[in-house]
Amino acid sequence: MATYPPSHHASAARLLPEFTPLGGDQRYDVAIVGAGYTSLSAALHLAQLGYKVCVLEAQRVGWGASGRNGGQLGIAMVELQPQLIALYGEQRARQLWDISIDALELFHSLCAEYQIECDFRVGNMACAATPADLNNLLDHVLIVEGYGSHVYTSYDRDSLSNICGSPRYYGAINTNRAGHLNPLKYCLGLAQAAVTAGVTIHEMSPVEKICFGDPLKMICPDGSVTANYGILGCNGYLGKLNKAMAGRILPVENYQAATAVLDDETLSNLINGDMCIWDTSRSVHFFRKTPDGRLTMGCGIGIPGYPPRNLRSECARHLEFVYPQLAGVELDFVWGGNLAGTRSHMPDVGTLAPNLYYAQGYTGHGLALAPMVGKYLAQAIQDESPEFELLAGIPQRRVPGGTALRIPAVLAYRFTTNTLDRLDRSWAK
Repeated sequence: MATYPPSHHASAARLLPEFTPLGGDQRYDVAIVGAGYTSLSAALHLAQLGYKVCVLEAQRVGWGASGRNGGQLGIAMVELQPQLIALYGEQRARQLWDISIDALELFHSLCAEYQIECDFRVGNMACAATPADLNNLLDHVLIVEGYGSHVYTSYDRDSLSNICGSPRYYGAINTNRAGHLNPLKYCLGLAQAAVTAGVTIHEMSPVEKICFGDPLKMICPDGSVTANYGILGCNGYLGKLNKAMAGRILPVENYQAATAVLDDETLSNLINGDMCIWDTSRSVHFFRKTPDGRLTMGCGIGIPGYPPRNLRSECARHLEFVYPQLAGVELDFVWGGNLAGTRSHMPDVGTLAPNLYYAQGYTGHGLALAPMVGKYLAQAIQDESPEFELLAGIPQRRVPGGTALRIPAVLAYRFTTNTLDRLDRSWAK
């Protein structure tokens, strides 16, 4: 049986008993590939609608990005409202904002209904790495206030210094509608909720082939599932399962670190409050305090499956860049996990056949959006979902070079972001 990567998230979570691998030929209404947020939410909502559902997971529940991400339950899309309006127009941009709000409400309702304990704390702050970035954040606030959403508090550089102990930022916006949590605990809670609703989960059951048709068939090493409908929720772990889908995402490995336990004074001088923080730098640092008194931080990207030989020192470099006062601090955990990005920075959602649905490419915002998209997938199978149609209608372009040039593409992106962040004069101040 596969073990979970040695992350801080896994060290703090109570793992579920192992689910048995698939054996023999089985029949279900819906077969779902992957046991992350999208798949488990879709399975739960389909079960609530009366469907007989099977989830097939190659490793363990939450083994991928759903159990390894930075734990930030964000608000809005990856692109903020000024950019969404420019790309898609006023109406669609407003609809996308509403989806992000609904995603937060779904999180809270699921946790309340199924008593999911995942160490959630309120507060999600975006810090501006440049003056131009701060102006964009403030423009975003003005637009959503025009929608009647008064969810943000703004900070200039002086007032921010009392909250965030990093000297790198020009200002920030914070919302208490969003927050942060242990992502693996949340994923395990969704799995338990799905099982309680009647869903069958098989771990260590990688899908090797999909036979299209009505019904369709999922082939695993020791069995198969025939189903009226299927869902692919593999995200950055899609592999070679579907070439067309793989060409529209760029899987990258995002590295993270957790410090040794810090004293209360040190922690309060880093983040004075319970909020988590992310920044607008090209490297996109994200950090938060944990319930056991550590600081965790996202520390750059790399090639999936090929972490830097000096991963610990690489993470320490990012940590010290944001917080120079932490130079030399001990890191108790360093880990990585795949996320999948799209060129649009929006989820890639759609159908591969009339009875085969998929969702992938959350570009770092899957903790909030993926369970919501899972619910939309369930609604689309049951009847119809305007939100599913909205997301499916967003144009998605292939990653240049497709799967053949993924490694050079990741290396080029990594080099460019690191270099530009270092050269940006405003960050040197």
